[in-house]
Amino acid sequence: MSLAVGRGAGLRARLSHARRRCARLADNHRTGVCVPVKDAGSVTAELAVGLPVVILLLVVVFAVVGAGLTRAQCLDGARAGARALALGESSAEAVATARRVAGDGSRVRTSRDGEWVTVVVEASVPVGGLRLGPLTARGSASARVEP
Repeated sequence: MSLAVGRGAGLRARLSHARRRCARLADNHRTGVCVPVKDAGSVTAELAVGLPVVILLLVVVFAVVGAGLTRAQCLDGARAGARALALGESSAEAVATARRVAGDGSRVRTSRDGEWVTVVVEASVPVGGLRLGPLTARGSASARVEP
């Protein structure tokens, strides 16, 4: 057994310990970093768990944005339809105006109550460009009939 004496003794002892420790680890030759054997493949497992969560989160974000945009279109269509009815257009023309503004897949209802008209527009919310599921947006507008 040799005794290390001098300033480099501590450094040699630490290097020797690091070599023994690295011998027990799987050496990653591309980066030169020693990776413990028990951690090999953990990134793949974490990605397999995390990726579906990220995808689900993106679908939820797109659904919320789609719902907001669809609701804005429904409100715009209802306003246009109510204005058309208030100006004396027929119900069929007001429905056509509301559909043109709100989109082709929208459902439009009109009603009259004395001197007030109301238009309600509903449309299904697109998720990822597809209109599926029970999500619907609704917009309504009322206007006073012009004399």
